[in-house]
Amino acid sequence: MKKATSDKSHEEPLTETHTMRPGWLVLLLLASLLSGCLWEAPPEESDVIETRDGPRAITTALVNNTDAVPVTANIRILNIDGDVTPEVVFAEPMEGRIAWIDSECIPDCQNLTTIENLGSPVRVAAADLDGDGINEIIVSDIGQLFPSNELVGRILRINATGDVSVLVDGLGRTVCAEPADLDADGDLDLTLCEFGHDEGSVGWLEQGDTGWTHHVLDPRPGAIHAIPADIDGDGDLDIVAAVSQTVEQLMLYRNNGDGSFTSEVLFDAQTEHHGTSGIDLVDVDGDGDLDIVATNGDAMDWNLPDDIHPSDIHGLSILTNDGNGSFTRDEIVGVWGAYASTMHDVNQDGNLDIVLVCIQIPQQFPEIERTPLLVLERNGTNWDRIDVDMDEIDHMITIVSTGEHLLVGSHAPSSPEGGVNRLAMLTIITPE
Repeated sequence: MKKATSDKSHEEPLTETHTMRPGWLVLLLLASLLSGCLWEAPPEESDVIETRDGPRAITTALVNNTDAVPVTANIRILNIDGDVTPEVVFAEPMEGRIAWIDSECIPDCQNLTTIENLGSPVRVAAADLDGDGINEIIVSDIGQLFPSNELVGRILRINATGDVSVLVDGLGRTVCAEPADLDADGDLDLTLCEFGHDEGSVGWLEQGDTGWTHHVLDPRPGAIHAIPADIDGDGDLDIVAAVSQTVEQLMLYRNNGDGSFTSEVLFDAQTEHHGTSGIDLVDVDGDGDLDIVATNGDAMDWNLPDDIHPSDIHGLSILTNDGNGSFTRDEIVGVWGAYASTMHDVNQDGNLDIVLVCIQIPQQFPEIERTPLLVLERNGTNWDRIDVDMDEIDHMITIVSTGEHLLVGSHAPSSPEGGVNRLAMLTIITPE
């Protein structure tokens, strides 16, 4: 593993969340019935990442669920009511609902707004699509959680009064729809990820006077997340995407300035076991451009060869942008099941660290010690690994920082307080 050469001191905008790999949710319910491969001795400790024991995480329930095991697939910090404080919005595909609380109430939240009967929502966003000055909630509905090529995906819109309408349907299993003016015509378009079985695409939906036009940029399955941003500083919006399934790649679709795009491979894992799980765009090194924080550790790769330790192939990397859209990739840490991350000042030293959650199914690799939560603490231009003890929380699949608080969602986030948490706050306690 290489050390990072970046030194980030700027906080990411409160708009991002992290990706899930659609289809794992149902499979995870069956995972306890299966057993994985037995492993040879784990590899020696890295001499690059220092490991220190001692920190622990305390879980505080924000939204409880006492009669069913929740699945919170996505959490985002969005402004949906137009006031000065954003909302914490989360999607629950197994229950067909999204819900939100006001971020200002954390940790003592009483008022929960819920919208139900939404199919299988896996991601949320917010934008003023119709130009009336009021944000709407944009919901990516995967349609069904099992892998399929059927056109069951939809994009839903929820207005300020809670009315739900279908924006676009007849799509492949839709796992992301991010708003942006991709063709610079003054209205908002949507990036699109269709995650089929052996069909799918990365593309975008162009908003027009009479509806939406579907543009396919990459006709491959396994698109996880496609994020619009000006990567090369030329004033138009490019698209960065994570693609898995038949390939394991990070892609850049560079905007030519007219709504057409040129594709570039930023990273090719060249192995089906890489387990691409998510990307985030953030100015890690504080130089004014957006870098890529990427996780790979999809734990559904049960067929990993016996001679490969999962921490040798899973982990977190940073792709540093030179300002022109050219990237240098550094592997920061190798860890089994690396799934989602966020940047958060854990030790309150003024520098943003990386908090990483991992999906680690004990039946899959029973001889490997589990570390579901760890911190990559900024140490100058390097990162120190700190494993964090967890008591009663497991299978975290999404994490986000509000700047002040760490929030997580999970397949089975039980808590010492009783019940199971649809939404929880993490407090990391570091010994003096």
